[in-house]
Amino acid sequence: MAPQPIGSNAQKQRLTTALTFAEIILQVELSSVNLYRTQMMQKFVLDDRTYPTENLIDPKLAQFQGPALLSFNNAVFKDKDFMSLSQLGDSLKLNDGATTGRFGRGFNSVYNWTDSPSIISRERLLILDPHQDWSDGGPVYGFVEDSQEPEIKNQMGAYQSVMVHLDHPLDGTVIRILLRNASQTLKSDISTLSTTPTEIQEVLRSFSAEFGTYGLLFMRNVTKLAIDSAEMSLTIEMIADGDIQTHKATIIDAAGIRYTHDGISTTTSFMIQHCILNTLGISLRPWSQEQQYIPWVAIAAQLPSSQMNSTQCSLFTVLPLPVRTTQPVHIHALFSLTPDRANLHRMHDQSAQNQDPAKWNEWLLREGASVAWVKLLSALAQLYPLQSAFDQWPRAVDNNRDPLSGAVDQIVAIIQQDHLALWPTEIGYVSAETGLLALGSESPGLKEALRDANVPVTYVPRQLWDHAKKLFGSRLLSSANVCAYLNSKPAVVRGLRDRVKIALLEFLVSAPAVIDYGRLELFPFEDGEFRSLDGVNAFVHRDSAEKDLFSRQPELNLALGPWPTP
Repeated sequence: MAPQPIGSNAQKQRLTTALTFAEIILQVELSSVNLYRTQMMQKFVLDDRTYPTENLIDPKLAQFQGPALLSFNNAVFKDKDFMSLSQLGDSLKLNDGATTGRFGRGFNSVYNWTDSPSIISRERLLILDPHQDWSDGGPVYGFVEDSQEPEIKNQMGAYQSVMVHLDHPLDGTVIRILLRNASQTLKSDISTLSTTPTEIQEVLRSFSAEFGTYGLLFMRNVTKLAIDSAEMSLTIEMIADGDIQTHKATIIDAAGIRYTHDGISTTTSFMIQHCILNTLGISLRPWSQEQQYIPWVAIAAQLPSSQMNSTQCSLFTVLPLPVRTTQPVHIHALFSLTPDRANLHRMHDQSAQNQDPAKWNEWLLREGASVAWVKLLSALAQLYPLQSAFDQWPRAVDNNRDPLSGAVDQIVAIIQQDHLALWPTEIGYVSAETGLLALGSESPGLKEALRDANVPVTYVPRQLWDHAKKLFGSRLLSSANVCAYLNSKPAVVRGLRDRVKIALLEFLVSAPAVIDYGRLELFPFEDGEFRSLDGVNAFVHRDSAEKDLFSRQPELNLALGPWPTP
């Protein structure tokens, strides 16, 4: 006699829709919030074998012994997760904004490809039978207790590609997604589409190509993804110095994503910054508390910035959303999403009766993203003090309805308010109070001279000029401002190379109104020394005759050339 079920978790509502493949990973991420492991791992195995069809728990299960996609992770299926599967439409997670997409609705993504998924976790084997073809819909078996029964042994054989011990409790979860074949589509109430291993192979290939570059960026728990099949083997994992889970707990640092395909690895580096806001308006607090939404925003920029393609940057809510931005960074937040996770609730959606979800998203992008963005720029300034981060600043957005259209104004306002040193110069980052502003159209020789003299000049892109000028005010790159700076650094001026002194002098004397440069030791004399004109009777010869006449006092005669080439 076949072993009897020890419980039931039948899904009580009919299946009419399915979600996306990535929801499986989202389940693992959100189900493991309270777990503290060295590394959370998700593995997909495409098993194209057919297993024995005789002597199973029920003869009608023979049709489900064919090719399957198996999902393994080291997050345990809890009792409440099993319960959520039985309440498909009114899932326990529907009213929990912090966990939407866990093991309730999110699990339905498996019905893209199967009529009978099964789950193993701890000591339980759940076989879902949504058509109630051979059971009440979801019998649960104790596969450890009944491990010696022939029916259980044969049934468990289909899991051997991901389980080493088929008679031991599993400290994790396996979801077996039996691929719907052509004969099953004839009687299926779920889908009339069959799925072949070749089609799943292509889905996995496409998914891994996109997910591999940045898919794990904002996952707090899942740090490794593996995919195995007869035709491909790859891993995608977060990497950092030291323990990755400890590293992620700091939530502010640089990290990498390593993509290994058939033994060949490539690593993409990112700077990731998170912030939890405390400026939520009173009008949104009740709604956000009811939804259990946390005002958490994060920004990730690829390093180096030259490799980042802004057309590939996305919005995230844990996983990438099919919402591209024109910005040079990925933006994560706990957005309020449409049921299909395909878009955000937006202010201009007149069909929505409740505008709170749209207001929430607007606030996250207009205010929250700017705060995280400034933290990102600050971290980049610390990590790369001699590299400009202007490539990671927000791009201009012409559409005023876009919440990111005012991002630059918001960022500049925060920089001004906190007096932040986020303006890159050749000698490091400075604040607007200590730097000079320029567009960068100056000659290479002058730029080199200013750098050697440690003059803090920030060369901003033209699209940022108006924004930056509001902060710098009169502190523009000019002869007067450079003269004032050099007068405060006499020792620096004294130690400059000759050609640098000449380049600086030429720049200073180009503005007749500047009369304070006489105290600077930038003037070349015939004896080869550079001196100031302060308290010195210096002579300038008008012709060769005067030059010969004054030749006995070279220390008083200004050298008119030739000068070292700047």
